[in-house]
Amino acid sequence: MKMNWRGANGQQAFERLALKGIVLSAVCRNHHSTKASDGEIEKYIKRWMQLASDRDVGKKKRVRLRA
Repeated sequence: MKMNWRGANGQQAFERLALKGIVLSAVCRNHHSTKASDGEIEKYIKRWMQLASDRDVGKKKRVRLRA
């Protein structure tokens, strides 16, 4: 939740990290996604980051606040 694709709002930019290349390479080595383009993989990474606040703690915290 402290990172996003571009680094907006003072967060760390994933697109400038060496980890981006490692993730792209790992996904391309998977036999299910060998033909995936970098742009397509990046689209899924961005969506994963957008939904990060709902995973585990964020969603549970919001549910508790509503009750």
